[in-house]
Amino acid sequence: MLKPILTVLLSIFLVHSQVLAGDSLRIKSYPILKKVIEAKKANFTVDLKPGSGIIKIGHPHFDNWDNRIIKTEENTYITINGTGQLFKIEKPQNDSLSLKRLDNTHYYGYNFFCINFEYNGDIYSFGGMGLWRVNGQLRIFSEIKKEWDIVPLNKETPAISDAYFFDRSQGKLYYLARSYMDISTNKNIQQDEWYVIDLNKKITSLIGKVHPQILEAIHDQISSIRFKCYPLPDYQGTIITDHEKLFKFIQFSDMAMYEITNKQVLQTLKATAIGKLDNLFSVDSTFYYSLAYSDTLDSINKVGVFFDRNSKQDIVASAFPIRTYNFLFITLGILISGGALFYFRNRKNQHLADPQIEQKSLNFDSLEKVLIQKLKENLYEGISIAEVNDLLGLTKKPISIQKKNRNDVILKINNKYKMMSMSKEDLIIRKRDENDKRSFIYFINEEAAIEAQAEN
Repeated sequence: MLKPILTVLLSIFLVHSQVLAGDSLRIKSYPILKKVIEAKKANFTVDLKPGSGIIKIGHPHFDNWDNRIIKTEENTYITINGTGQLFKIEKPQNDSLSLKRLDNTHYYGYNFFCINFEYNGDIYSFGGMGLWRVNGQLRIFSEIKKEWDIVPLNKETPAISDAYFFDRSQGKLYYLARSYMDISTNKNIQQDEWYVIDLNKKITSLIGKVHPQILEAIHDQISSIRFKCYPLPDYQGTIITDHEKLFKFIQFSDMAMYEITNKQVLQTLKATAIGKLDNLFSVDSTFYYSLAYSDTLDSINKVGVFFDRNSKQDIVASAFPIRTYNFLFITLGILISGGALFYFRNRKNQHLADPQIEQKSLNFDSLEKVLIQKLKENLYEGISIAEVNDLLGLTKKPISIQKKNRNDVILKINNKYKMMSMSKEDLIIRKRDENDKRSFIYFINEEAAIEAQAEN
């Protein structure tokens, strides 16, 4: 009796494996894919906005997840965010492309918003979030095993793709590691620092604290959801922007950032603030970009230098140069600090009693932002319990744990929103599913959405 059961289970597993690791897919040849494939002797990546869904594999979990294009001198690859799935473009035709599935990955949900890049013929994946943690793992794709292997580093510094740049000439990955809430321990991890990984030595090193201008943008509870970087290997740097106030170009070779002054580039970047810009990349000093829900690809030809070289600033927060000040000044600083400490100790109880004092220090963590963004994208149709579980990495958990953890995350979001906005309304609400009265659909509170849109 046992042998037939095992045979059936094995058959099911093999069929499932064949579906997940299919030999090839046929997809539409979007203009952006045509342009990337045409680029000769170029190495860059293109991050496509969540919901772009260039790859349609017929899987309900992955069809609407964002894709990332990895262009190398020889090939063009596509990954699906959060899955570890890796495809290689083969046999381009007029209206369609053939994609070959390279990996045998079965597990997903651990590397949302990871950083992908190619170096010396190998595809890498770094960092990301999921399964209740933000990680700092460096992974390399093994063509032999068809899986991702961990590359040991001297230390693991968790990060997601907020701001980064891969310097191919030096084999160095520069990235921003920002503060976040560790859901597994319910602790705030304070970072907000620049790091660099030397791929040749497999060493992670601290560069310094993030400059206050950048820090303000990434910790704004609205802009941080849209904070984005656009790596431009043509210019040996990356654009970082909150699409409202911060428009900087960073060159890590001299640890400096510059103000973006090109009007066309600024106008394109500002389109993201109202949800229009889907992606941005450059080939031979020409900027290419596409708008959300559009099959067209626009360009800004021969941009040249698009930033002000005279606006040079350090990317790190300035250290306090104690050695340049005399003893009297240092003593005065100590006295002022002591007086301030005494003052704030006396006001401690008042601060704790006033919830408005704490509201500016509250920020949504990475996982909460993902859920909020998904709800904003589905403003009127909402998202189901299954979709919420999927976003929060709860799909494989017992139902009781799913419900508890789901409710905990939504409760935290609503409490933070109430304190930040001084509102009595919840940010996330739920309604009975019209098709199944036993279930619920989650929505963003319409008043909150209107308020957020006004801020945009």
